[in-house]
Amino acid sequence: MAKRKYARFGDTEVAYECTNKKCKWQGLDSEKAQRILDECQSVHICPECNNDEFYGLLELPERLKKTRYEQI
Repeated sequence: MAKRKYARFGDTEVAYECTNKKCKWQGLDSEKAQRILDECQSVHICPECNNDEFYGLLELPERLKKTRYEQI
């Protein structure tokens, strides 16, 4: 059975990927940008293309794996 890349209902996401096919930015929840909708609401957006939809990833992207090992 093939290893899954994307989270499904009930899975815990470790990172996120932008759903925009031209962008495909990958990163942590804390790396997402934020758009203020009004004084009480905001939405997370992609820091590269401003898209507001993401796929949940089951593994860290390669660039984040490298930085985690460098910190140790």
